[in-house]
Amino acid sequence: TEGEGRSRKTVLIQGERTFYASAPEKERYRALVTDEYKYIYYQQGGKEALFHIETDPYEMKNLVGQNEYKEVCRNLNKQLIQQLRGINDNFAEQF
Repeated sequence: TEGEGRSRKTVLIQGERTFYASAPEKERYRALVTDEYKYIYYQQGGKEALFHIETDPYEMKNLVGQNEYKEVCRNLNKQLIQQLRGINDNFAEQF
């Protein structure tokens, strides 16, 4: 119907988090969330994380590095870079 919003296939998240109040080191990241996965790329050290949303809603098991998820990570990484470049986010140059 007219006036209804389009459903999104992905959601882009950007953020910073501070680890300890005594040593406030901020870690910048960008994340891409799909119906099935949450993929996170951290600026410092180029670390990645991948979580299966349905089976691991509390994000306890990082799937990065497991052979059966390598292609998923590669595809989500490419999608993330495309979206960041599409909004002129210079974070994409970190990859």
